[in-house]
Order: sequence, then structure tokens, then C-alpha cells
Amino acid sequence: MLPGPLLAPLLIAAPAAAPVSERSSTSSTVERNQATVGELPVLQIATDDDQRLLAEWAQPTPPTTKERIERNKPIHTFLAVGGCRRDEAGQCDVTASFEVLDPDGAIYARQADAVVLKGPAPEPAANLLLSQSSLALIVEDGEKLGYYLVKAEVIDRNAKLTARTELKISVVEARAEK
Repeated sequence: MLPGPLLAPLLIAAPAAAPVSERSSTSSTVERNQATVGELPVLQIATDDDQRLLAEWAQPTPPTTKERIERNKPIHTFLAVGGCRRDEAGQCDVTASFEVLDPDGAIYARQADAVVLKGPAPEPAANLLLSQSSLALIVEDGEKLGYYLVKAEVIDRNAKLTARTELKISVVEARAEK
């Protein structure tokens, strides 16, 4: 395990081409790795190649994500948000706290107050923006293989809304190099 979860700052936050679900502003829905609370849609995704995901995010087709990652490879979890509430200056203020559980359900890592979106709101409102930071972990030799659960609590401070997502990531033994 790394000395603690790394909050890796991103170089860009590009709008996605995928529209946000059109649910009532009073609904609260949660699915496998996504949630919508009020006007706060959240999608949690993972990859072992953050640079590829960032490059693909700017394209009109969905990026390549992974939920099965080999031991000793980086695990980057990103949040995509849209529909955040603007303050008087037209700015969003969305943060997240992460908790990662190991395959036995014990706490593996925690990260509080990660910046998801601070700044101008996405235009049009139906676009998702990739978080301005990601949670980065590596499951090293000697650590447990199996499903790691990444819980994210996403807070839109302007709207006073909280959305919770969970993402299961399967960590498997690395393939032997040929």
C-alpha cells in the first residue's frame, strides 16, 4: 500500500459528450457506480491508465474504463459531475471524500475533501465534467487480492446536496511477463 492515498491532480477537466440522466430534481437514485441527488448527477469510474482516460474523455466516444486491475498497477478513480449549483459568481463548489475497503471489508485508505469541481459550471448543464483530482492507489505484493470497494461521498456545497457512489474494483494477480 502507498503511504496513503494519493490525490493526483489532473491537468485538464474536459466536458463529456454523454448527457446526464433527465430525472426529476426531487429524485434520489443510486446505481452501481452512479447516483443522482436533486440536480447533482455523479458517475464514478476507474482505470489503470489515467493519461489514456484523460485523452479519451475529450473525445465524443466514451473513455475506456477498467474495474479489473492487476496487482502493482495504479488504480485511479475519477468522479464525473454535472448540474452543480452555481454561486452568485457562477462558480461550482463540489468536493468528495473517499473510503476504500479491502476484500475483507477493513478500511484500506481514506481521503477527505478532494476537489471535484471548483470553478465555472459546465455548459450546457447536461454535460459531465471530469473531477479536477483523482484517488490513486496501488495494491502491492503481499496485499490482498479480490474486490476493493471505493466509496465516494460527493458534496455540492452550494446546493447542500450529497450523493454517494460505490465502485467495486477487482484486483487480480499480475500476469507473468513473457
